[in-house]
Parts: sequence; structure tokens; C-alpha cells
Amino acid sequence: MRPGFVVSHALPRRAALAVLALASSVAAWSFAPGDFWNDVPSGQWAEKDVQRLLTKSPWAKSAAMELGFDDMGGPGMGPPDMGGFGPGPGGAGGPGGMTAVVRWESAAPVRYASKTQLQPDPTGCYVISISGSEMMSSLVASLGAEGLENMKKTTSLQRAGKPAIAPSYVTVPFDQSGVLLIYFPNSPDPIQPEDKQVVFETKAGPLQFKVKFTPKEMLYHGELAL
Repeated sequence: MRPGFVVSHALPRRAALAVLALASSVAAWSFAPGDFWNDVPSGQWAEKDVQRLLTKSPWAKSAAMELGFDDMGGPGMGPPDMGGFGPGPGGAGGPGGMTAVVRWESAAPVRYASKTQLQPDPTGCYVISISGSEMMSSLVASLGAEGLENMKKTTSLQRAGKPAIAPSYVTVPFDQSGVLLIYFPNSPDPIQPEDKQVVFETKAGPLQFKVKFTPKEMLYHGELAL
């Protein structure tokens, strides 16, 4: 048998195995658990997947409620209309480990999942909501116009090496109880996939929230969705 005969068959075989291995890895990535928003048309999303996207996904995170002592008389002292609460399982001075959900309402997959029409119109803005607990309902009801304006001054989106993005306004949707909507301008320096992390931070009344998001995970059909 001529030496070249073996070589001519060995190389194609190795190449074929390499192609198969690559195809397998791509298929595994494409259908990895949690990527249903890219693999399944939005009209076919299961209810459990919708709830997961809206509460625990790259666009929705749980945020521990922390007390801001500077507006209070001391640890364990809450404003009268919310009732006093002291240190709890969530940590010293925290409201008993209670959490809220912080979510990018303006992101396309979230809008498809929630099927809600944002008011005012979100065009030109990132819209982030805070919701999800009985305490939030009490807080939202107690804020009023002055409280919303004060919240605006203590809210930001932060990226390493770039100026913080301040909100345009904070509002309460008329048709949703216990929800806060924060509108941020998305120009002239929009968030990019290359931004390693975006930190949302705010103070609402006596409660503080800080949540970290990763832009490169917030892709919908290959495009950054915010």
C-alpha cells in the first residue's frame, strides 16, 4: 500500500470529527436551559418560562431591601406610615430579608413576556421597574410627588470608567399597584455589550436598592436588548 493512501483518508476523517464536535458544541450552546427567549417564538413561550424571564433572568433580578439610616432616627426606626421594622434575617437593619424585583421593562423580551404597554412611551429611554412586595406597595403609596422627585436625585445607572446615567423621571403606573418606573435616557452614550457591568442603584424613601446587570447576557436574537 502506498504511504500516501493512508494520509489521504486520515485527514478527511479527522476533519469530519472536528466538524462534528464543533456542531455538537454549537447545538448545546444554542439550546442551553434559560435561552428559550432566543430558541422559541415569543408567542409560544410557556407560562413558567414567562415568569422566569420576568423574575429571574438577565433582565430581572431580586434586590434585597436595605434601610438607609441617614433619613431615619436610628436602627429599627421606620417612617410612621410603613410601620417600624428592625434588624431581621436579611441582615442588620434590613426589613426581615424582604426583596423586590428590579426589571428592564423596556427590553424587547420583557415587553413580549409582560404584554404591557408602557406609559409614557419608552422610546429613547431605558425603563426599569421596581416591584414585587407588600412593603413596596406601602412605600409607593407613601412617596407622593416630592418623594418621587427625591428618588430621582438618588438613582443612577453606573458603568466602570464612564459617567453615571441619571434618570429623566420617576413615575407610578396608574394601572399597577406597588410599582415604580424609572426612565433613563439611552443617548448620547448608550450602554454597550462591551460594558462589563451596569449597576442600578436607587433610594426610595427609607429603602435602598443596588442591583448588578451584565449587558453581554442581555442579548435577544444576537442584539443587546435594553
